[in-house]
Amino acid sequence: MKFLIYGLLLLLVSVNLSANTDSSAELSTTNKVTLMSYNIRCGFCEPEASPNHWSKRKFLITQLIKSHAPDLIGLQGAELFQVQDLEALLDGYEWVGVGRDDGKTRGESTAVLFRSERFSLQQEQTLWLSPTPEQPSKGWGADFPRTRWPQNV
Repeated sequence: MKFLIYGLLLLLVSVNLSANTDSSAELSTTNKVTLMSYNIRCGFCEPEASPNHWSKRKFLITQLIKSHAPDLIGLQGAELFQVQDLEALLDGYEWVGVGRDDGKTRGESTAVLFRSERFSLQQEQTLWLSPTPEQPSKGWGADFPRTRWPQNV
């Protein structure tokens, strides 16, 4: 959780806020940023008949996100297809993140969705918690590769 919040803050620092208003009262409201974190859970671990299967959960998660309307959403344990499903169901969001297994599409990610009307991605980088942080890798006895957002982005 600490790394996810840290990553959201780093993403906020590395994006360009664009306020589309001239009024100072509106500007103070525009500068407010709302954050949400959500542990997506695996997409294949439940039988299709289960109410917890991703094909059913994605609609509930989408409604929850819409009801809170966050500017930034940190996803934990999200597979690529789950992030793509959410992006398709949520208007106005783009995302950034990579799979932890190959640095591209394989494995879970700590993807971050952001409102494209408020933010534009300026730079991205993912680091692995290992002796070789710039390449997909496991470190220090971990069973799975672990990723984090870098300090210098």
